[in-house]
This record gives sequence, C-alpha cells and structure tokens, in this order.
Amino acid sequence: MRAVERYRRGRNVDVTVVFDSRRGRGQRFPSPYAGIEVEFAAGDADRRIVELVRRSSSRRDLVVVTSDRALADQVRDLGARTESSADFTRKCEPQERRRGGPSAKTNPRLSRAEIESWEREFLEQRSEPGDGPYPP
Repeated sequence: MRAVERYRRGRNVDVTVVFDSRRGRGQRFPSPYAGIEVEFAAGDADRRIVELVRRSSSRRDLVVVTSDRALADQVRDLGARTESSADFTRKCEPQERRRGGPSAKTNPRLSRAEIESWEREFLEQRSEPGDGPYPP
C-alpha cells in the first residue's frame, strides 16, 4: 500500500483497491493512506470493478490496473484505460530506483569504518594460502 500511496501522491489522484472476498458484503474502508480506499467485493472483484467503471460519469479518467486480459478488454470497451500490473508496479517504485540510482535494498551505504573492516577481512583471507576465495 505504501507503493500505491507513492503513486497516488505523485499524481494527486484517488485510488480504490478492490479485493475478492468470499465473505465480503461489498464493504469499503478508508486506508491509513490519504486518497486510497480499500473495498472487499461481495464475491468476485472483477465484477465489482466492471460495475464501478459502468457507474462512473468520467470513465475516460479511470485507469484499471490488471493483468487479466478479459477484465482489461471489458473495462476498455466501457471507456476506461488499463495498465498492466507489471507496468503499474514499476511506476510505484521510488524515482531513484526507476532511474537506476541507489536503493537501500540493492546498494546499502556502508560507513568508512565498515568498508575498512571488510577490506581487512578480505585481505587477511587472501594472505592465507588455501583459505578464502582468492588463489595464493
């Protein structure tokens, strides 16, 4: 939901996330994130999404995120735009990751002391023949 919130905030749009629910009664809940509502459909989420698109007075402004081709075709026929889940996920990433910049998960920042400690560790392994990943 944090990723969806980043997307929403960057575009100043409202978002409704619809989930399938076996026991749901079509209940809508505000999320802890401004501008995002969560709905547990009364049964199948796809049917509820189609219903939401049909009821909209501004269908051309709607974007339905789905990788289900049948649902995408159905809502496009009603006038909504669609986006694949993969494309949407990429748009939800922090901008620095989209530009190939550093990421806390893929490029952690080490302190100078940590770097020096690791350099010592690897140099010690290298200096002992037969130990470590380096040839003697």
